[in-house]
Amino acid sequence: MRTEILTFIVSVTICLIGAVALGAYALRSRSNERDLLWIGLFAMLYGTDLVSRNPLFQLGFGSTHELRYNARCHRSSANRLLIGAPSRHDDLHPSTLAG
Repeated sequence: MRTEILTFIVSVTICLIGAVALGAYALRSRSNERDLLWIGLFAMLYGTDLVSRNPLFQLGFGSTHELRYNARCHRSSANRLLIGAPSRHDDLHPSTLAG
């Protein structure tokens, strides 16, 4: 249980770092440097992925098939955005989420 709590705290911290980076980028909109934008986007996507996989989050919000479907869609979209991985839509269909 301690590991899940620590992972949840780290996940939320990564999300907050991403939000701060995106906020700093928005305030510095005159600059052509986009490092803060990409760091913020990556941190937000990675942090929300970690949070959605955490058992504490699933305990609080339930582990329904719809939540799993949305989490898989989120991970698929994040993979396509970050690394350009192709999407496999056949394993994202709700009828395949029996387990």
